[in-house]
Parts: sequence; C-alpha cells; structure tokens
Amino acid sequence: MLVKRMIGAAAAAAIAVGFSAFEASAQQRQRFDYWYGLTGQLGEVMAEHCKRFNESQTQYEAVCTGQGGYDRAEQNTIAAYRARQHPTLVQIYDAGTVNFMLSGATYNAVQFARDFNMKIDWNDYFPGVALYYATSRGEMWSFPYNSSSAVMYWNRGAYQRIGRNEAAGTWEQLENDLRSLKASGHACPMAIDFDTWQWVEQFLAIHNQSIATRANGYQGLDAELDNVFYRKSWRSWLDRLWWAAMVCRHAARLRRVPAA
Repeated sequence: MLVKRMIGAAAAAAIAVGFSAFEASAQQRQRFDYWYGLTGQLGEVMAEHCKRFNESQTQYEAVCTGQGGYDRAEQNTIAAYRARQHPTLVQIYDAGTVNFMLSGATYNAVQFARDFNMKIDWNDYFPGVALYYATSRGEMWSFPYNSSSAVMYWNRGAYQRIGRNEAAGTWEQLENDLRSLKASGHACPMAIDFDTWQWVEQFLAIHNQSIATRANGYQGLDAELDNVFYRKSWRSWLDRLWWAAMVCRHAARLRRVPAA
C-alpha cells in the first residue's frame, strides 16, 4: 500500500498521478477520487470514461466529480489539499501546471512510473504535447489526457457572396474579408473566443517563436515577456481582432434595443 500524502496534478491536456493512502480489504474495490475540470459535452465524455473504467475491472472504483471548470478544479484542489481532503487524481489546465509543479504536493508521472516499475516509452507521446507538461529536463510531470487545438469555421455561402471561395489564410486576408462581409450586410462578421492559449501560445508556436526569455521560462522564474516578433506583430494583430470584437459587441447591443 502506498502511503504518500500527495495528489496528482493535470493540465487541460494532462493528468498527473498521485495516490493518497487508502484502505481496502481484498474483498473490496479500492476507491479513489478523481476531480476534473471539463464541462458541457466534454464533461459528459469524461463521465462516460469514468463509467467505462469502473465497468472494465473489479479492483478499483473511480469516484469522478466535475468541478465546474478548470479554474475551479485548481482552486478546489488547493483548498482540499490544505484541509487534507484532496482527491487522488485531478485534471488541471495548462495555466495551473507550474503552480502544482512548484507546490511539492504532487506525485509526478516519471517518479510514479519508476516506483511501480511501469514500462513507458515516453517517446510515444507527441513532443508538442509531452513537453507542454514537462520539466526543464524534459521529464513529464503529468500524464496527458486531452489536448485542444483552435479551429476556425467559415460560412462558404457568405464568402461566395463577397467573391471569395476559400477561407482566409492570413490575418491580413481575414481583416479584408471581415470588412467585405460587414459591407455586404453582416453586422457581426466574426465571433471569437479570447482565451490566450489560442491567440498567444498557438499563434507563436505556429511561427516557431518563444513567448519569454530564459528558454521560455524553463531556466528560471525570472523569465520575462521578451519577443521581438511578438512585440512588433501583436499591436496590429490585436487591432484587427479588436475591430472584429467591437463589431460583434455593437451588434449585440442592437439586438438588446427594443423595436420602435
């Protein structure tokens, strides 16, 4: 029986594993708590995964509890750990990874695999996923579970009406298309989500650019936001997004105004 008073940390794409002490006789299933941050349809998928796990064997039982979002999952886990009532496993988003890495409360994936003689070929993980939750030495701190990628949907019919047969491939072209769509009668030609993982992290990753100094922060907590490409391009890029956002906000205000 493992008696480490530790928890597992996870990120939007990752789960780090750790085990609290739990007692179970040979006749009982060993129960463990698993908290997750996914909500909506993805939360339903997670609940189904838990159900399938429990039905697939009789030795363990996962007690899975949605926390109502990634930020709440992190906050609730921190509070529960301080009260010594933390879950065994927790799914934490990317923004909380460093907090759990530095907390001393987690049982990291590499050590877990060593302690239980698990034969894992870490190279089987996609580097872009594995390194996101790895230390400066390249060791994975948590086990990836799910990973997100930004997707753009476009209206082919609306584009054809402005003389375009394909989606924009650059921000400059997107700006031109949005202005054409607005001129053609679309009050809100674009709806966007301003989560930074899309507009900062993936944007710079696509261009093979770092976000910060000190090897993107891996070499020390004194890293600073210092990216020439980022500084020069960000202002004009934000201006374009802000224009689109203002158009949508204006359209939303018009929908709230009672008809005369």
